[in-house]
Amino acid sequence: MTRVRIEQEAPLPEACDTIDLEFLLDSVLEDHCAEGTVTLVLARDATLRRLNGQFKGAFVPTDVLSFDLADPVHPDCEDLGEIYISVDRAALQAREGSRCVSEELAWLAIHGTLHLLGYRHDCARSGASMRRKEREYLARHHAGIHMKGV
Repeated sequence: MTRVRIEQEAPLPEACDTIDLEFLLDSVLEDHCAEGTVTLVLARDATLRRLNGQFKGAFVPTDVLSFDLADPVHPDCEDLGEIYISVDRAALQAREGSRCVSEELAWLAIHGTLHLLGYRHDCARSGASMRRKEREYLARHHAGIHMKGV
């Protein structure tokens, strides 16, 4: 069973809905037959800067970080991983890309989830595969949002 837990450390703009993010991530995980719990933390730049420095050695804010918590030593652990998204960075990137913040948050959540599922973008081939999956899930998410309004 896959579960998505959302923790909010930073306020979201009014148009953003954590239920939509939860549903989106759950569908990505179900498509991959993933077992376990994923925690999505919606945080501020300061949190991402601290985590980025602590775990990646880069003391700058970033938009999304994923931490794989699957542990072969403890196979009964139900935590698949944690995804941290900077709401501040998402809002900035949305403005720069002429997108709405909810779409940017959805993309970052998908990106982080795909990392937990083993996708990488460290070479052209794996990067292209990951981008294809991101676009596929964004399109399905976008269509689902519009269907709810019908």
